[in-house]
Amino acid sequence: MFTRSKSKIHFTFNLWTSPNYRAFLGVVAHWLDQNFKLQSTVIGMRRFYGQHTGENQANCFFNIIKPYEINDKIEYFTLDNASNNGTTMQHIAKQLMEEGISFDPIEHRLRCFGHVI
Repeated sequence: MFTRSKSKIHFTFNLWTSPNYRAFLGVVAHWLDQNFKLQSTVIGMRRFYGQHTGENQANCFFNIIKPYEINDKIEYFTLDNASNNGTTMQHIAKQLMEEGISFDPIEHRLRCFGHVI
C-alpha cells in the first residue's frame, strides 16, 4: 500500500506508560492512496524499553517502519510538545542523513494543536 501511495508518508506517534508501568510507542501513518484518498492506519504499537530519550524513541520508530522499507517516503510528523520529541526528530534526521536522505527535523515536526491549547 505504501509503494503505491501518491504522496509521501506522514506520521503521528506517542509514547506513554500504562498504570502498570509498561511503556508503549504507537505509530500511525497517513498518506494518499493510488486514488488520492487519504488513508491513516496504526502501523505499530510496540513495547518500549529503557529511558524515554529521543534516541530510544527514534530507534523504536525505525524498528516499527523497517519492514515497510519507506525511509525515502518519510515526510512530516505531528507530535506533542514533550521535549524528547525534539531530540527524537534530530535522531530521525541523523539516521536518514546517514542513508543519504535530506531531512530537516525542525521543518518536518508539526505540533499537535490539542496539546498546544
